[in-house]
Amino acid sequence: MGQKEMAAFLGHVASKTSCGYGVATGGPLAWGLCYNREMSPMQSYCDESWKFKYPCSPGAEYYGRGALPIYWNFNYGAAGEALKADLLNHPEYIEQNATLAFQAAIWRWMTPIKK
Repeated sequence: MGQKEMAAFLGHVASKTSCGYGVATGGPLAWGLCYNREMSPMQSYCDESWKFKYPCSPGAEYYGRGALPIYWNFNYGAAGEALKADLLNHPEYIEQNATLAFQAAIWRWMTPIKK
């Protein structure tokens, strides 16, 4: 990654993890790196059409997690394969491990995802 791409990556990370609000000092995007998960997931993001390659694990929810959130079972499965971590069965690992969260963010930045 070049300097401009790194700046763009970190800018996206800051905007996706912001905990600022409209009247916060510096504006709503000034407080990045605050949240590492979707705060009010509206669904579990399990796509059964991928059940043969990336089946949803019982009890797992595939809502947005990480510095650049990934969603859906098939993206957790693909990221897990690339990072050699069992993210399909344990998507919560991204919330619990900052190194893995940034590895997943770089994977997400560099890899076209399906949804």
